[in-house]
Amino acid sequence: MTHSSLTDQGSSFSSRIRSIDVISIMLALSCIVMGVFFYTLSDTRSALIIPLFGALFVMLAWAWYRFRGVTDTSVERRMFPIALICLALMYGLVFPPESVPDGVYHYKVSYYCANLIGHSDNPHLIRAEDEELLSIANGVPVIVDKSSISPIKRNLSAFDSNEELIENADYSAFVDGLNITSTFVQQKLAPALGVFLGKVIGLNAFWVYTLGMIFNLFYGVALIMLSVRITPIGKKIFMAVALLPMTLHLLGSHSYDVGTLGLAFLLTALLLRAMRREEKITIKELLGIGIVGCLLAPCKTVYSLIVFLAVLIPASRFSSKGRAIAVRAIIIVLPFAVIALLQLPGILTMLGITQSAAQVAEATSGEGAMQPYVLGDLIADPGFAASLFLNTFFVKGWEYLLTFVGSALGWLQGNLIAPEYFTFMLLLLVGLSILRSPEDKGVLSPKARILLFVVFAVAVLAIMLALCLDHTPNTYDYIEGVQGRYFLQIAPLLLVALRGSAFCVNRRMTFALIISFVALNATYIGFIFTRLL
Repeated sequence: MTHSSLTDQGSSFSSRIRSIDVISIMLALSCIVMGVFFYTLSDTRSALIIPLFGALFVMLAWAWYRFRGVTDTSVERRMFPIALICLALMYGLVFPPESVPDGVYHYKVSYYCANLIGHSDNPHLIRAEDEELLSIANGVPVIVDKSSISPIKRNLSAFDSNEELIENADYSAFVDGLNITSTFVQQKLAPALGVFLGKVIGLNAFWVYTLGMIFNLFYGVALIMLSVRITPIGKKIFMAVALLPMTLHLLGSHSYDVGTLGLAFLLTALLLRAMRREEKITIKELLGIGIVGCLLAPCKTVYSLIVFLAVLIPASRFSSKGRAIAVRAIIIVLPFAVIALLQLPGILTMLGITQSAAQVAEATSGEGAMQPYVLGDLIADPGFAASLFLNTFFVKGWEYLLTFVGSALGWLQGNLIAPEYFTFMLLLLVGLSILRSPEDKGVLSPKARILLFVVFAVAVLAIMLALCLDHTPNTYDYIEGVQGRYFLQIAPLLLVALRGSAFCVNRRMTFALIISFVALNATYIGFIFTRLL
């Protein structure tokens, strides 16, 4: 065999080896290596299962990509939702009930709404075993460890349920004190339907909780998938934020942040599409933006700032310049009118104009020494207000990053915090999602990018202001209560704003990003298992 033939064979072989092959093999091997490490660390096979599942997912996806051929549409509509659902289910099942932030509250709301769906004569009634599940936490954050999964082990038999109804004092007080105007159908209908169905068919407490979680998960996934399909720009960005551990952690729970995040994504996608289209705008398109904006508005007021992107809808899409101005104004004003109608008392209390009943009781009894900041004081001293906000970023900045990507889950339990390199790898993947690539190469104009960044920045400051006025003692020199998960809903605004035309990758990136997120999440869940078992 001549030297030239050897060279030809070598070049032919190297041409068949693609970067995606190397990436897939490395990711699968890393999952296996980390799984074996977790097994030796915890001395239980369960810690090995999830990383091996991640390796299997990566290799099956690679085989599909390599031998069947994969289109951008199939990655978006098949692979991404499968990865999203599987990972969210894993987080939902790994973390015990009520170990997620405000988990007790969210499940109580789901249960109450399920009682309403069932036309219960007395919404105070709760099944004895469901009361036992709720009392696991008893208002205290559940610590994720070996003891926290014992109730799950006792309840693996799905239909071993006790239908006895009792009136639990703690649950009854919660129902009486629940402000139903802060619990909206678009946030709680899905998990409540799951809880209602679970009780109807006689599932036990754990599986009733889990079925409600699954309904909430599929609701969130449906909204996220619709957003990815609609947006004409930044599809990789939406997928990357959705595959962060914190997003998956919320999807695998009863949290009403699931509905809020999905609606925020959907509103952003609808407005980006309206900005990029060239044909005349339709009534159907305007109704879609208006309805989603009004559904999002009462969930969390601050995310309604997204509607200001409506000013970027081209005037050429309307029949006249005057009509363009009028329609944009209506789109922006409508959600805030809904907010004023439904949440005016709460807004006045937050601004310090009025006091809540709890604040009045505290003032009367002399108890509750915590006095939050007042908006008037911050306005009167803008220098101090600026230093308060800046100092918050110095004190809490790293915590914001951890709780944004999800390197710190549950109740920010110390031994569940992932290693720092894991956080940086997640941030790297999010950064790569910004880059233009053949399947996602759109970029906005500089003016549009500036507005997206301004809306994001104002929303962040508004979130911090809300927690400053409601949750921070006026003796603190930083703002308390803000977590990075509050920024997930508006993250696409910042990431799309950061995308410029200067950097473009010649290869398609979506497939590689998804399998990378799967591998990272699988190893992180394996890491969490070492604390559980």
